[in-house]
Amino acid sequence: MRVGQLVGDRYRLEELIGDEGRGEVWFAADEQLGRRVVLKRSGAIGERPRLLGVARAQAKATHPHVVTLYGVEFIESGPDAGCWLVMEHVTGGSLEKQPRMAPEKAARIGAQIASALAALHANGVVHCDVKPANVVITDDGTPKLTDFDSAQRTGSNETISPDRPLSYTPDYAAPEVVNGSPVPRSDVYSLAAMLYKVVTGVPHDEDDGEDDESTLREWKVSQGVLRRERDTGPLAGALEAMLRRRADRRPDATGARRLLQEAAGQRSWARRFGFPGAPRRHPRATAAAGTALVTAAAVAGAWFWWLSADGDDEPGGTPGGEKPRAGSVIGDQRTMDPCALTDPGEFDRFGTYVERDRDYGNFDRCDVLVYPQGEDGEHIDVQVEFDSGPAPESPAPVRTFGGIGIIEEPQQGDECARALVLPDEADRDVSIWIYVDGGAARDYGGVETLCDMADIAARTASETLGKARAEKRAVPRRDPPAPDVSLLWLDACRLLDARALEIVPGVDAGDPDVGFGNWDCDWYSTTRDIEVQLRYDRDQPLSGEDGRVTRLAGRDTVVSPGYDGEDTCTVRVEYREYPDENGQKAVELLYLTLDGDDESPDELCAMATRLAETAAGELPRI
Repeated sequence: MRVGQLVGDRYRLEELIGDEGRGEVWFAADEQLGRRVVLKRSGAIGERPRLLGVARAQAKATHPHVVTLYGVEFIESGPDAGCWLVMEHVTGGSLEKQPRMAPEKAARIGAQIASALAALHANGVVHCDVKPANVVITDDGTPKLTDFDSAQRTGSNETISPDRPLSYTPDYAAPEVVNGSPVPRSDVYSLAAMLYKVVTGVPHDEDDGEDDESTLREWKVSQGVLRRERDTGPLAGALEAMLRRRADRRPDATGARRLLQEAAGQRSWARRFGFPGAPRRHPRATAAAGTALVTAAAVAGAWFWWLSADGDDEPGGTPGGEKPRAGSVIGDQRTMDPCALTDPGEFDRFGTYVERDRDYGNFDRCDVLVYPQGEDGEHIDVQVEFDSGPAPESPAPVRTFGGIGIIEEPQQGDECARALVLPDEADRDVSIWIYVDGGAARDYGGVETLCDMADIAARTASETLGKARAEKRAVPRRDPPAPDVSLLWLDACRLLDARALEIVPGVDAGDPDVGFGNWDCDWYSTTRDIEVQLRYDRDQPLSGEDGRVTRLAGRDTVVSPGYDGEDTCTVRVEYREYPDENGQKAVELLYLTLDGDDESPDELCAMATRLAETAAGELPRI
């Protein structure tokens, strides 16, 4: 074929941009619709069944970060005979042709491709060949996944292309792909290998060599022992998790997207750990400031009927009525006291005033506030938070106290974190995080001070957990227990059903990420870069300084664009007022954030407000 020829009496060839061995690829003009396209000749006319499989796989992924397939042309005879894919015109070249890039930029691209992979996996397709050459860049810098020739159906050893064996690129393939058994998380591994390449310039640290050495490298791929040891900066933690040898220990595509967003700075530690985006409004600093929105509410009647679909959950039960596993050191998640794992006295040497705050954030956390220059000055926040899911995998814990492993998380700016590893099978679905927020520490020892404090908090928590394990009991319960009218007893995921979530394009209502105690719930779109986060929060009464004041479902509400970071809109709905342990006014809040870079701020806030109104309407009246 040559420039100027017509394919199918419709597409005029303009420029040959690739001839991969799998088929030539051209920029072309669609003379019927007057638009530019990309044409790929994928095989002879006799390969129609294979090409249809490839086309159907790509067509299933209608997503902003997947190259759009316009159609398929089957041409029986002539110089243009064969099977042609007609695709979106993308002119920026592939990542293969890009110079090495900063880790943060690579992480942003990776997060977008991870969202595309999540959409593929939700539709039962594994790409199997994620690599720099298969990610192309549009004129405005948008990355898009392409080339589905190697795609496979989920849960099957059958390729989308029925007469072709599984194909892959060894430098980027996961061990299970080389061994013939790809799974969706194989694409997560390949994505990480691709990002390592675009940051370091090489897909791995093995030496290039002759054929026998290439065979050795493929064996190393199959065993998951390729070396990748170069500095990848803030990407290091995400890549370590995504490149784990065992597929079941890697994050799925959605989890990989979140890790990469954090590495790119798009999801701060504050958002990961459930902090509101604005600074803490501590009672001592702001008790007299602003006009509160809350009015006193009288407690009215019991409403336990609401707690479960069957109406048989009671305060004191575990999420969804599930009983704690025998041998669990955590026990009932809803009655366990996070503050039992803290000891404010351990931090006296870091400040002139130290206090414990039980009434801030979600119910899964406890904070110790350390004031280096007195209670009216800046503070350092030491937080203990519980989460669902296991702690991050590490070759070995840094240290162990009472049988509890402690892992050092990668440092991020003026922040330091530790993760605790619970060794018992009964607590396999729980992780505990220690997080220390910089704030005032810059002038009082810097990050080293933060990490010293994180180590002290981790040791204190581990000793408490270890003692409970040794005595074969659970850690202490909340004292006093939460009142019957508290949001603590309500399952957050039941506030939004599939019908309510229909307003979010492509959201998978049936597969939320459920947090510890069922106090937070996240849903993800399989077609757009958008996430719905619903959780509970505790704070001081809101004021007009927090955003636009309104009322939803008869409750005082504040709508705040950009409150949880760029491309977000947060809606906070006040539920009930109560006195905290210092006698100050506090409120329980419904806290909904919509996060998406494909929508305008107005569109995000319109959707977030509608969802928050629906969720608020499901709350019982008190």
